[in-house]
Amino acid sequence: MRKFFSPDQQIKLIKNALKKAQQGSVLYNDDELIKLKTSLNKLRDEKEQTRQLLNRGFGYDKKTNS
Repeated sequence: MRKFFSPDQQIKLIKNALKKAQQGSVLYNDDELIKLKTSLNKLRDEKEQTRQLLNRGFGYDKKTNS
């Protein structure tokens, strides 16, 4: 499956959709809201895992002088 938006852009769009649903301007049923929230959590987890891989851990690595 091809992704058309970056993970950051997808997170932003889902958050905006959830905000509008909460305000009542957009009608979503319960199943759609659950799907949006689940995909938001999944994207956040993927983004955090990518960050940890790129930083070689949890961000607490000390730089060694070699």
